Amino acid sequence: MELDENLDRPSEFAEGNVPEKHGVLLEHHVPHFDGNFHFHPSIEVNFLHDCAMTYSFSGRELRVEPGHFIVFWAALPHRVIGVEGKGSITNAYVHLSEFLQWPLPQDFVNLLLAGAVVTNGILDPTDEHLAKRFAAERDQRDRTWRTVHTLEIQARLARLAAHGPEVLLPPVYKKSETNHSRNLVSRFDTMLQFVSENYARPITLNAVADAANISSNHATTIFRKFLGCTVKHYINNVRLFHAKMMLVESDAKILTVALDSGFGSVSAFYEVFRDRIGVSPAIFRREREKIQS
Repeated sequence: MELDENLDRPSEFAEGNVPEKHGVLLEHHVPHFDGNFHFHPSIEVNFLHDCAMTYSFSGRELRVEPGHFIVFWAALPHRVIGVEGKGSITNAYVHLSEFLQWPLPQDFVNLLLAGAVVTNGILDPTDEHLAKRFAAERDQRDRTWRTVHTLEIQARLARLAAHGPEVLLPPVYKKSETNHSRNLVSRFDTMLQFVSENYARPITLNAVADAANISSNHATTIFRKFLGCTVKHYINNVRLFHAKMMLVESDAKILTVALDSGFGSVSAFYEVFRDRIGVSPAIFRREREKIQS
């Protein structure tokens, strides 16, 4: 198998795919090719309607057929590299903290957190009805509906685990490592949460590590294990996500965007932006304005 040509490009933090601390986030759209790899600290559940799709999970390719739920730990960098047919996809994102509270078999939880991609081996005709209902109700986000959707996804994953999941891609971590996966992922989630709440101000590696009560070396090891990057690289990814949103959705000056995104100075902002995005912030804004006009 040939390696994905985007493997050497920086992974992007997909903040829009992160649900609230307790609950799930539903989406429905036409699947499309992704650029760089992206990641988010959620359990992702996908259902394809009338089309097939090929993923790259850090270079491991997987063709996904319609009619099945597939489930994976989305903190591992992934991207879409192929779509066959004209259909749609329904996505459900489960916050890690929520997922870890569910009474699911430990072997199933460890399988996902070790990097496996799984599906229901037995085709269930009710899945399409459930996915279509999620699609139709995706904008219902008050507490009552969030509870309903959370319970329905929990029940579907419990049924999948009870039947025995079909492993589409094997784990990327050794079996011996999964005994510690819950603790590692919990600390990882704590550090991600700390960054998301503090990216707009100066953040040090020690501060991120202290949030999870671990050493800076341990924090670095965890980030490299799950994301293949340093803590600093990840922080800049989150800041870039915020900056790009401001550039597209507001008329804020570049200085304001830089400072509000946590870069501290325009020069630092330009350096990181050019290195990761390939163009200056001003050019990025103009190109997006042309696309939207």
